[in-house]
Amino acid sequence: IVWCFFIVIWSVVFVQLYSHKFWHCDFTGMNATWQRYVQEEVGLTKQHHSWLSWKRAHVSSDGNSTGALFWTRKNCTDYGGTWVNRESNFDNLGQAFLTLFHMSTMEDWVSVMRYATDVVGIDKHPIEDFAFETGFIASSFYILTIILSSNLFVSAFIQSFDQTRAEIEGWR
Repeated sequence: IVWCFFIVIWSVVFVQLYSHKFWHCDFTGMNATWQRYVQEEVGLTKQHHSWLSWKRAHVSSDGNSTGALFWTRKNCTDYGGTWVNRESNFDNLGQAFLTLFHMSTMEDWVSVMRYATDVVGIDKHPIEDFAFETGFIASSFYILTIILSSNLFVSAFIQSFDQTRAEIEGWR
């Protein structure tokens, strides 16, 4: 119960920070001419498996675009792309709980942290390492979850050991 409560609290935090921000443009349905234009003229490149990311050179250290506009949902659909959400996301409390539960099992937590560091905003395509500092939030969740899980496991183990010892001493 304590662990679930811990996950729910973090779910609220992650929904506030990342709700509707893990969406991205999927260009698999786009014809070759538009794909070439997007890669050469706009500055999007194929990275991180099946999604596209801005070249880091187009973004200055203060986060402002330096020569390229942010790729938005409208740009995506105008050029024949599909605006899709990631399987692991924080759009609502239920999905956030499932994503954080999945992360707490040490499965795919690095991918979710990468998605978090690439977040630009709602209806804006991710930019690689755009919000690098937000990776610390995902990392802190991961570390605290491991510490809490370990403490709960050890305390349950010690309690079970104490009960067994008390039963054995009671039989003597």
